[in-house]
Amino acid sequence: MNIQLMNKKLNLQVKKVKLSNKRMKDIIADEIMNWIIEGKLNPGQRIIEDEIAKIFGVSRVPAREAIHILESRGLVDYVPYVGASIKKLEPERIKEVYMLRCMLEPVACRFAAEKVNSDVINKLEIIQEELENIVDQPNGLESTQQIYTKNRQFHMTIYETSEMTILLRIIDMLWDEIAILRIQMAYSENYPTRMKKEHRLYISLLKEHDGEKLATALKENLEIHANEYTPGFNFLLH
Repeated sequence: MNIQLMNKKLNLQVKKVKLSNKRMKDIIADEIMNWIIEGKLNPGQRIIEDEIAKIFGVSRVPAREAIHILESRGLVDYVPYVGASIKKLEPERIKEVYMLRCMLEPVACRFAAEKVNSDVINKLEIIQEELENIVDQPNGLESTQQIYTKNRQFHMTIYETSEMTILLRIIDMLWDEIAILRIQMAYSENYPTRMKKEHRLYISLLKEHDGEKLATALKENLEIHANEYTPGFNFLLH
């Protein structure tokens, strides 16, 4: 890819980068994440360290570190000796991930509902309050990243309460597999508002220690989300 064309397409605001007090690798990772959200970088598109380094006026080291941060977030695929590219998801892969989530996350919910205590509820309510404050702000790139992060924190707090460490690692991996879709959801107009209602229901059911209703509610919502990307998705658990 020609550097001049890449700079023109991305329209990078260098002033914004210079005024930030973040570490350079985090600045670069966040900016690339914004480009993905905006559709300026497309699934399957390569990310070349040298080009990123030139755009930001840095060495290859922070550019490489930023790419690895994005890989850890599930946004980039990295193959040694080949390079990095924006993660590309086929419909069948999305369907498989959601099928596994429909199987595993309700299990974590059932056990979490048994073990939940007031400290966990308080933590979830704090996360939810922070999330709702962000959702009520004008939709933008920064708020999208925050919504995505807080939503993940909310769910993982529930699943961690199950104390099933192997299950939690698998769920975490599945979230990484479709991170790009999750971010696109957070950037959409309607989903953040819908998410507020979903979370409030989850907290209410946890307070009642009703694992069955919580598992059912979560699975139904997962099926709704899956249908937005793979129409006709239906994975019923009995």
